[in-house]
Amino acid sequence: MCNGALFPGLAGAVGVQVIHRVAAGVLVLLLFGLWLQARRDRAIRPDLYRASTAACALAIVQALGGGLVILSRLELFTLLLHAALVALLFASLCYMAYQLIPQRICLPRRAPSAPAQPGAAHAGAK
Repeated sequence: MCNGALFPGLAGAVGVQVIHRVAAGVLVLLLFGLWLQARRDRAIRPDLYRASTAACALAIVQALGGGLVILSRLELFTLLLHAALVALLFASLCYMAYQLIPQRICLPRRAPSAPAQPGAAHAGAK
């Protein structure tokens, strides 16, 4: 609800709020789908299951925090809480993305270096 209407329209600042709430709802649904997938694979990747559980919980708490921001009439503490929660949510998603990067990409191979030749350092000093 916004200004007493279920769907107040998309004009002006009210429209920004409506789009923000719809996007938050879509995010919660996507994170729930991610959690379901991670739950199926939790025997193989328990780290991803834990991270997706944290992401889902943070998204729900974030939505409740958004409601609290409105009820508190934009009080500073609730705004900062809302921002901190989204930072934690982002961190949990970054952790999951990092865990999914293949190891060979994370640790590039170095070309083997040739063994040092005795006296090679003095060869160019003639």
